[in-house]
Amino acid sequence: MKKILSLMLAMLLLLGTFAACSKDTTENGGTIAPVVNNENVFTAQGEHNDQFYYDYVNGDEVVITDFAASHVPHAIEIPAVIDDRPVTQIAEGAFKNKTNVTEVVLPESVVWIGEMAFANCTGLTKINFPAKLRYLGDAAFASTALTAAVVPSAAPAADEEAYEINVGEKVFYNCRQLVSATLPAELKVVPAQIFSDCVALTTVNWGAAIEKIGAHAFSGCAVLKNITIPATVTEIGDYAFAECKELEVPVLADTVKVGTNAFYNAKVETVPTVHTGSHYVYFDVVGMVYRDRICDDCGERVERTALSGAVVVTDTASAQAAIDAAVSDTVIYFRAGTYGELEFQSTKGEDFANVSLVAADGVTVDAIIINDTQDYAPKGLLIENIHFNSVDGFGGVDIEKRSITELTVRGCTFTGNANITVADGAVATDVVIENCSFANVATTDVTDLSAINMNRVVNLTVKDNSFDSIEYNALQVGGDQLSGTVTVVGNTFKDVQGRVLDFQGGVDVTAWDISGNTFYAKDCSTVDGTYVQDAGNYINVVGATVTVGSNVWETIPENTTLYFSSGVVYDAASQTEIGA
Repeated sequence: MKKILSLMLAMLLLLGTFAACSKDTTENGGTIAPVVNNENVFTAQGEHNDQFYYDYVNGDEVVITDFAASHVPHAIEIPAVIDDRPVTQIAEGAFKNKTNVTEVVLPESVVWIGEMAFANCTGLTKINFPAKLRYLGDAAFASTALTAAVVPSAAPAADEEAYEINVGEKVFYNCRQLVSATLPAELKVVPAQIFSDCVALTTVNWGAAIEKIGAHAFSGCAVLKNITIPATVTEIGDYAFAECKELEVPVLADTVKVGTNAFYNAKVETVPTVHTGSHYVYFDVVGMVYRDRICDDCGERVERTALSGAVVVTDTASAQAAIDAAVSDTVIYFRAGTYGELEFQSTKGEDFANVSLVAADGVTVDAIIINDTQDYAPKGLLIENIHFNSVDGFGGVDIEKRSITELTVRGCTFTGNANITVADGAVATDVVIENCSFANVATTDVTDLSAINMNRVVNLTVKDNSFDSIEYNALQVGGDQLSGTVTVVGNTFKDVQGRVLDFQGGVDVTAWDISGNTFYAKDCSTVDGTYVQDAGNYINVVGATVTVGSNVWETIPENTTLYFSSGVVYDAASQTEIGA
């Protein structure tokens, strides 16, 4: 009987112990959550009964392992000394999910902050970083309400060896109130996702030692505007600055390895200056292609656009493969180099539309042939910033056999036997040729090569181009296949050996605009020097009467009837300038 009573008494005592450990009540009515496997506890003085659970490390140092206090939001100060030992570490997850903590004061003795130490402390707005900090673990402050963070640079004492602070990944991930941050000056690697989704971050200070910026390091920092990438950087990770919509895309050295979509959806900048003319240049930062619009007069960048989804090609084979695989709204970007003949070959159907072939500066292509074997060309084809040069046979932009609508050739250069051709059997509608340069277009091995040679065209615009040293005609439309509107404005024609403008049939043209061009005197003589009296050497129109607007005629000799066909009428201002 005594044994039974003793056993029952022991059980009651054990149950009482469990009950006592299940919940403690503080003076202000808050509760302290139970802590498992923590035998050492330090209770700070004050109304909130802050309890710091701890253990010993390195023999004579203290690590804080857990924390409990009332649920009333308040600031806490971690003790510098416990049991006559310095507090040097904050353990992994020690304050995780403590949403009642609004501010933390760390003692200067702390050198180590573990993984997720303060993660999801959603009320935490302020913390200091001790000067001797050496380790900052992964996600240490993820999803907190910090507004500023200054991680100190290494500061070894005179008798200490140099050291680097180890900064983990995701340290400030999703800190949506974080506005400014400073990283250690000696930091070489910006960790992955360290500031990802810090949507309020505007300023980041770092040193000049950085060599790598990790993947997603700043992704989603929507208002980050100014950040200087040091010249020491050799690698930028995937999506490192993705969705930084206010960040200007930097121009990086070619040696920098840039990951996929590193600057995806970065800022499209518009300068509110009025610019009278502009041209486009293209460049890529590996995973993303960008287009800059440059003012012709001042050289300033007017606009920057990220061309998301552009296909980057590097040689003839990859370029041809990209053309073969192109669908509507495809942008094919030619990285610097030399390319051979390329051809649209496969049938895409009548809905195939809006394809752009664009290039970095310095790209040379032999020829782009459209419609040689297919039923449909893309409706809306842009060819921009490509240098065409062909020595053997024809080169340039060649429209063969089939029809094409909305063809734009812009910012390209043509030399050698390269030109723009719409061949017999093809029809080009809504053609725009602008800001191109035709220079030294020769007739080597080719008979009568015009810089622009079109058979059938409906609605033609030739604008702001330069023609120099053309051995045959500058612009020729053959037969009676010209209709719609004809606009030839803002061009410069110099040393054109054949006719400058030769329209063989224009009865179906509804509106002409030939104005604002500059015509230079040309050599209208044969090889042996005999003068050739050929009417229409400057402007020749067959089958229509054209009134030519005001143009600039530089040192054009008298006897102007030798230079214009009978169907050309030019205004009084032009007549005064000719022969002056």
